[in-house]
Amino acid sequence: MKEIDYFIFIKRTVYIFLLYGVVLGIAIASRDSQDTKTLYQYIQDWKELISAGVALFGAWLAYRAATYQYINEKDRQAEQFLRENIASRSILPLALSDVGKYSEECLKYISSYENFRSGRNPLEPNRPRLGQETLKILREAILFSDETHQKKISRLIGEIQINESRIDTYISECPGRPYRITRLYRQYDCLNIYNLSSNLFNYARIYRDDEIKPKEQSMEGASNILMRYIEDIDEMDALIRLRTPGGAG
Repeated sequence: MKEIDYFIFIKRTVYIFLLYGVVLGIAIASRDSQDTKTLYQYIQDWKELISAGVALFGAWLAYRAATYQYINEKDRQAEQFLRENIASRSILPLALSDVGKYSEECLKYISSYENFRSGRNPLEPNRPRLGQETLKILREAILFSDETHQKKISRLIGEIQINESRIDTYISECPGRPYRITRLYRQYDCLNIYNLSSNLFNYARIYRDDEIKPKEQSMEGASNILMRYIEDIDEMDALIRLRTPGGAG
């Protein structure tokens, strides 16, 4: 119970107790002057009312105590959630940076693997993998994020898992020169992951109240940043417009 709430609770309790005592005292004092009953006899006469008053007073105390306990528990949970939220956001940029590098490496890998299978490059490129520690940070961020960013981080994790599966399929089906549309779609997946992780940086950073948050990056923006890894720029732009109207990520 907060200190200020505790004193308010005690003060109100004392006021009610005194008020009840005053009412009872007035009732006793208003008896007929010829009445010779003792105080004990009056208490006996009024014992039902006194018992009811004490019972109601006890119920009120119990109710108020339970109410304060509930409110303070909610405040404690909210404060704990806020601390966990700040803690998870403080390390989230590290994970997002790893995801951005992973998506970039995947883009390079797609082109390099084509060159390897076609014989233009004798060395098989290393398959990029995202570390489990990075995924763990992302999963923990979901637990302590608001609903909007829970969905965004969940989507990012889902897209990473889908990308892993699709690249495995791409490798197994890749002939000497795969269909260009297949390569474009796999590159689009990588751009999408890069775009999703880049936009989450705005959430990971803790802004001051007077700071202006930057606008979210579009898929076209991600394509412009990573265009050096994309062979068919015009086709990629057309695919972005087809799958994300307005280029939004």
